[in-house]
Amino acid sequence: MQFIPRVEIEENHRLHPGFWQPYELARAFDWQGALAANETFFQQPNLRKDPFFPVYLSYFGLMKVMSGEKSGLLYCIDAAKQDSLQAGLFANLSLAELQLRNRKAAVQALDYGLRLNSKSAALKLISFHLGRRRKPMFSFFSRDHVVNRWMGKLTYYKATA
Repeated sequence: MQFIPRVEIEENHRLHPGFWQPYELARAFDWQGALAANETFFQQPNLRKDPFFPVYLSYFGLMKVMSGEKSGLLYCIDAAKQDSLQAGLFANLSLAELQLRNRKAAVQALDYGLRLNSKSAALKLISFHLGRRRKPMFSFFSRDHVVNRWMGKLTYYKATA
């Protein structure tokens, strides 16, 4: 699954203006152009002091992984460690792990991100594409039990309405 999640930060207007060029190139799947633009972006002075530096680092890592460089995963992990309260960083980490065919680590990153922000559109989309089932409402009944099926349908329809 190749896509770059939308930036889900309430203060998007506070992101460094140089971040948007590589981001838009990546959204157009121009990985080499995005990496080249990122190289110049990361040469900005005092960029590491920016409060959104983990966001920049995470997208840079994801772009490297999508272009075929496995080392980009380390940037995603580092960004998630630097700011472990932003769900979007875990969406990028999950996508990077999926690209490298590490489903178990991708699911772990996805679960952690969903615990932080269960309404994240990017995390929900990744979860949907992974084909994960929701947990049964009553764990002491089997998944196919009529009560679990009925409650699952009821809560599903309520959530989509």
